Amino acid sequence: MKRDLTTLILTLLVAALAASPVTAQCTTAPTFAGITAVTQLPDDVCGLRVEWTAGTNNCSNEPLVYNVYRSATPGFSPGPSNLRAACVTNTFWDDTAVTGLTDYHYIVRAEDNSDGVGRCRGGNEDANIAFLIGEAVTLTPTTLYDNDFETGTGLDDWTTFNFNGAGGSMLWLGIQSCFAASGSNIFRYGATGCTSNYGTNRFQGSGPLPGGTGIVVPVNTRNVTLDFNHRWNLEPGFDGVTLALSVNGTNYTPLPASVITGGTTYNDTLANACPPVGGIAGLPTFSDVSPGYPTDFESTTVDLDAACDVTTGGTGGCDGQNLFLAFTTITDCTVNDDGWFLDDVVVSADSESLCTFGPQPVDFLTATATNGQNEIEWVNPSVGAYGSTRIVFRTDRFPTSATDGTVVATVTGTAGLPDSTIHSGLTNGTTYFYSAFVDNGGGLFGARRTVQSRPFDSSIGQVRWSYATGATALTPPSIGSVYAVSNDRTFHSMTAGTAGGDWPGGWSPQAMNGPAQSRPPILPVAVGGATKTALIGSQDGRVYAVNADTGTIEWTSPQIADTVQSAPAAMLTAFGGSVDLVFTGTRNGATANALVALNLADGSEAWRFDNGGSGLGVISGGPTVRYNNDRLYFASREDSPGDATVWCITFDGAGATLVWSAAIGDIDGSLFTDGAKVYVGTNAGELVALDADTGAVEWTFVTGDGPVKGFPWPRFIGTRELFFSTTNTVWSITDDDTSATLNWSTAAVPSPSTPLGSLSDPYVWVGSSDGRIYQLSRTTGMVDASLVLGDGTATVGSPAFSISDSIGYIGTEAGVVYAVELPLP
Repeated sequence: MKRDLTTLILTLLVAALAASPVTAQCTTAPTFAGITAVTQLPDDVCGLRVEWTAGTNNCSNEPLVYNVYRSATPGFSPGPSNLRAACVTNTFWDDTAVTGLTDYHYIVRAEDNSDGVGRCRGGNEDANIAFLIGEAVTLTPTTLYDNDFETGTGLDDWTTFNFNGAGGSMLWLGIQSCFAASGSNIFRYGATGCTSNYGTNRFQGSGPLPGGTGIVVPVNTRNVTLDFNHRWNLEPGFDGVTLALSVNGTNYTPLPASVITGGTTYNDTLANACPPVGGIAGLPTFSDVSPGYPTDFESTTVDLDAACDVTTGGTGGCDGQNLFLAFTTITDCTVNDDGWFLDDVVVSADSESLCTFGPQPVDFLTATATNGQNEIEWVNPSVGAYGSTRIVFRTDRFPTSATDGTVVATVTGTAGLPDSTIHSGLTNGTTYFYSAFVDNGGGLFGARRTVQSRPFDSSIGQVRWSYATGATALTPPSIGSVYAVSNDRTFHSMTAGTAGGDWPGGWSPQAMNGPAQSRPPILPVAVGGATKTALIGSQDGRVYAVNADTGTIEWTSPQIADTVQSAPAAMLTAFGGSVDLVFTGTRNGATANALVALNLADGSEAWRFDNGGSGLGVISGGPTVRYNNDRLYFASREDSPGDATVWCITFDGAGATLVWSAAIGDIDGSLFTDGAKVYVGTNAGELVALDADTGAVEWTFVTGDGPVKGFPWPRFIGTRELFFSTTNTVWSITDDDTSATLNWSTAAVPSPSTPLGSLSDPYVWVGSSDGRIYQLSRTTGMVDASLVLGDGTATVGSPAFSISDSIGYIGTEAGVVYAVELPLP
């Protein structure tokens, strides 16, 4: 009897912890064009900003999230090994884990919240392969040539055809005797009696080429640009000035209009050139189109990197090249007063160098809100130089730099250890946006980490505190302290109770390689150095065993799947089990799926059940263990139409054997068993009861309202009541052994979460998409009360309930966990 009671308690516990949110079935991937830009981070931060334009969710009105992949290898395939960021809600992501002068290839994919095997929340992920390359460097503006013609008069600054100025040489084509300075600060070519037809041969490629040193562009230089002011005096229709470029002394190449910005240009027919010039009709030339001298100078910019590519046929711009630039005048044979004037000629560039690496950002940043204050907590980086951490805030947006906002505090702590500060005297109901910046000790700040928090009057109402994680946290929290997983890829812990909400003593949040989206069970057993252990299934395809007292990882399993969506379950010898094993299902896109058993001691794989390699679809819900006969129950989708989706296996430490399976349609939720029956909801909106020993269907309750979310909540006291939610409805039914009776249903809760019932209180609590937690009458389904959480704009997830202090812990899509006294008044 005691063993059966233990089995029932553990079964209820594991089923409660295994809840996994599920949405309406849809397999259409988002519409998304992919990455649009990779740029250097602002404020001299060593890193790259990856940007994109928002995509379209084709399955619901819920916003998309984005997954960022990076590789140093061209043509890479996005996957778990190169996933850099998951669940990004912005349309940009900052990558500070870079090495200067290394080419990084980025791909961004959009993911919805429907069926699929996405990296973030098991949704449909688009398959675009658009990529861009970024290189993290420090760009230093450099002047390669600069002449304003104001250092002398006449021909003082000119020798032969080359002006030898600081930083390089510019080759001005013309006849020596016709060079003259117009005044003291303008270079002029052209005068009565001076003509030139150098263009005839130069642009044919057979004329004399420059020698010696031109404008030397250093290696690792980009954005090479020519700027100049000019004034032309040319006859309209056929006269003009053409700009040409020679790279490393090769033939001159006339430059197309596509690399030139500003200045008056037209296409010179050259019909009246003397002698006639062939082969270059249509070249862009500079000109004024009316006779006489123009009165104003025009400003022109030439993209020399693009010009170098035109000249060489390459793609490397002018990097490391020796440039010779030439203007040539095309004249007719009778008019000799053509001429042109130049001033303020500058060739500039950006020189690349290795990034000046700032310190690493803080490892975590959270905020706990209470009455008139926010407590900000973080962990100082353990890698790189560390001097202090500065917390800056604004009320309109996140600060972008250490000086962009009001400083809350500058805390000199210890590298690798937690720190905190309290921001008090705040206005309740106002959202405060915080950024944390680490100073390397010499005034150089690293990239930011952000969190927002909204203080409220915790002395009135039911909400006692809120804890902001910085990413979606819809998964129900675990009790004991309070544990939560979030799409920030972090495992969080909060002090329980009405005065809690901060990190427990000795705790630091734990980072994982991917987000977790199912409530982790907290086992009161020792694994490694832990006295209690959290088991976390992660989107990176691994299971983590985390010390629930300190947040340190005791072990990480091998990658057992593309994604682990479900909460693990366990059999423990400490509770009378025959073995110490951890169980979880796989969510693979292309390879076979399986129920995998891991050894509790070290996370190594003990065995996997894949139904002989066929007939086992993706497993999104958590399994349930039955101690008294070493059986394990789990649900899946169909591998092929008509395949089984509910499974019962028997197991030991070496393997598993199929006992029975049942084909009742796709299932993404978790099941519950009391040892006599198995209860499970399908994606078709049916709640099904099966015989736990044989798998025979006892009854089916059809809702016609979309998938059953999570799992059915049981209240088996006197009668067998089951509470569950579908797309728009919350349901209560009674198991009458061979059939089910509807007690009530209500559509009063918008997009209800998996409901939470109470064994003692006459209520059922449900989260919603309208930012409220609803309290329903357990007997009638009528709305007894509701409570807005935060500003009411974020979807509210399924609650967890601590019987010891009557506190409900509830996560939201805004990444905030709330502590709410239940029942609501």
